[in-house]
Amino acid sequence: MPPIRNPSNAPAQATGSIQPTDSYVRPHAARGLVLAGVSTVLFAVVSVAIFDLFSHHNALELTFRMNLAGFVIFLIIGWWRKALHPRGQLRTLLLLGVCVVAATVMYYVSLSRLGPGPSATFAFVMVPTVLIWTQIKQGIPVPGRAWAAAGIVCLGVSLATQTWTWERADPIGIVAGFGSAACMGGYLLLVDRLRALSPVTVGVWFRLSAALMVLPLSGIGPTDLPLSKWLVLGIAAAASAVGILLEIASVASAGPGTVGTVLTAQPAVSSAVAWVALGESLTWMQIVGIGVVMLGGLTLHGRPRLKVAAGKRPTSFSSHHRDP
Repeated sequence: MPPIRNPSNAPAQATGSIQPTDSYVRPHAARGLVLAGVSTVLFAVVSVAIFDLFSHHNALELTFRMNLAGFVIFLIIGWWRKALHPRGQLRTLLLLGVCVVAATVMYYVSLSRLGPGPSATFAFVMVPTVLIWTQIKQGIPVPGRAWAAAGIVCLGVSLATQTWTWERADPIGIVAGFGSAACMGGYLLLVDRLRALSPVTVGVWFRLSAALMVLPLSGIGPTDLPLSKWLVLGIAAAASAVGILLEIASVASAGPGTVGTVLTAQPAVSSAVAWVALGESLTWMQIVGIGVVMLGGLTLHGRPRLKVAAGKRPTSFSSHHRDP
């Protein structure tokens, strides 16, 4: 069975010389959108599945266990496929783990202090952060359609989660919400920088660094869980691992801005999953919000075409280096 590779038509490049694309629109963007959509559904299923585990874990314990289980899964796959070597990118991979841990912990802080609706609001900061970085730092023009799609998706999630229902304006929760979104934006940009590596390699190292960073604060967690809870944890970890593989591959295909827009829709997708799997009722506002999110996805799908000079074949990489 061939190794899992990030999709790209570009020739192999030396490790450490990964370059961003010349255009915001990538040749395999449609495939990336599909992968990001499936990944978002998987993460929504995981979020619904592990909700019951909070009765036996605090946020840090669950974060540690999900990262540790994910590391073990990726380690087995990586050993089988000979995809464990970081190829000179260990520092970036460890930084990726820092971003994941920081984003997760700050999100839980924001969630506990502000509630689910306002916490989802701050996730919107992730997309403009990535788009602005792409436009200004990388010098890649972001098409108006990308901004419009991001706005439509954010509007849909706002309706589905009723983000205006603030019970209190807690300063710590607000700062944590902004910080979590910024770290997730950094995560997507770093994943894009590492796209020459196998998604399995990326998963192994960032899961390991994340688990080791959380362990001193969390401990190993309770060991006397019922068998049913261990089963839920294992299934959630496996589904999350698949979601991460698809997410990393989708960034290589469609770019961090497009994938970030799709991932922002997760709260609305979680509402739909809870309705299908748990029989929870949806309000008319949630139904409208989910519909608006789907409209945003269609806007992304109808992306502008990649413009290249006559006789020049589109490429996924720039002919000259720019820092991401």
